[in-house]
Amino acid sequence: MSKQFICEQYENVVRNQLDMKDPQSTYDTYHQLLENGFEEEQAIQLLTYAVGVQIGSILADQQPFDETHWNEMMGLLSKEIPKKGERISDYQLTKKRIRAKKEVGIFQDDQIDEYLDQLYVIDMVLYQFNSIFKLSGREILKMLEIEIVRQYAYLHQQSFNFEDCVDEIMIYLSKSLGQSFYDQYPDVEIETYIQCLNKVYSSVEFWTKEWGNDGYIEYIEKFIV
Repeated sequence: MSKQFICEQYENVVRNQLDMKDPQSTYDTYHQLLENGFEEEQAIQLLTYAVGVQIGSILADQQPFDETHWNEMMGLLSKEIPKKGERISDYQLTKKRIRAKKEVGIFQDDQIDEYLDQLYVIDMVLYQFNSIFKLSGREILKMLEIEIVRQYAYLHQQSFNFEDCVDEIMIYLSKSLGQSFYDQYPDVEIETYIQCLNKVYSSVEFWTKEWGNDGYIEYIEKFIV
């Protein structure tokens, strides 16, 4: 069963929910996303991602559909992406990411085993993003860069506006990455999360150079599928 076929089935689930207005939260969230400036296709993609996450949880936990959890996910999706804080350019974004790496650091090879589970969560979320949004290696790097800088800013009680660097959906996906990580590991310190992001960033960078734009996805696919 191909990834494309699975994604098409997830999208069919979304469109059926919208047609039937069941759950109501799906229908409401869809229209709130449109009101917040998302294109129709972008809104469908975000809802399709949410369906994929929900089905993944059902299969992993062997539990039935939890409408309460679904409504919580819809609540997160329906929030308008804030446009506040210091506006930064693409060049400034990269400089801040490098500064975060120097200050917080990155795992050494002999430390990786201790954080394999956390790194796997990040890889899994990025793989899910790619299966729906067809992200290139450069786009994954940009998303990670935003999330690294966003967490680094939070660590220093700062706030940055990334709208000059990427579009809204990429900003949302970076935030969704953080949300997914902390859903699994709520007690992990920000510094540790940033170190995990730095490690994954280096991995994406390496495999993109080695195997091209899809190199990182092709590499982690061996461990995830």
